[in-house]
Amino acid sequence: MKKITEFLYGSEEFEFVFDVPIEIAIERLKKGVSTTSRLTSEGMVGNVSSDIVKIQRVIPMVQNSFKPFLVGSFSSDGNKTVLSGVFRFHRFVQAFMTFWFGFIVLWVTMASVAVAAKPTEAWSFPIFGFLMLCFGVGLVKLGKWFSRNDKEWLKDNISNAINKNS
Repeated sequence: MKKITEFLYGSEEFEFVFDVPIEIAIERLKKGVSTTSRLTSEGMVGNVSSDIVKIQRVIPMVQNSFKPFLVGSFSSDGNKTVLSGVFRFHRFVQAFMTFWFGFIVLWVTMASVAVAAKPTEAWSFPIFGFLMLCFGVGLVKLGKWFSRNDKEWLKDNISNAINKNS
């Protein structure tokens, strides 16, 4: 079940450790993250606070709903700062994919009942369920493929922003 939720919702845990105090790490990351969308150059966009960190990679003129969002929080471990959380899809995408695959389960259930009742007339209904399943899986895989470099890009840029001048 964990593999299915990781696939559908793009959930992947992360943890970064930095050798700077937590206040400095927060301030440096705030300076590296824009709060508004970027129109001319790619960059990190989101919110950074002591409570929560939400960052995404924004590339001008490119839209991918399946790109990863970094959602996490800072904590302090002695002289080190830890940024931990999860890379995940946007909540709307998660809700849409839940609706999509939930509908497929409903479709296949109803199609199976129809086939059991009238096998000669309804034999093709389960095939449509299988095609919708394939389309949904293909859509998620294609979206993940288009954003395949975003996690590493975010990791590198967060590390560069926090570790600069240290």
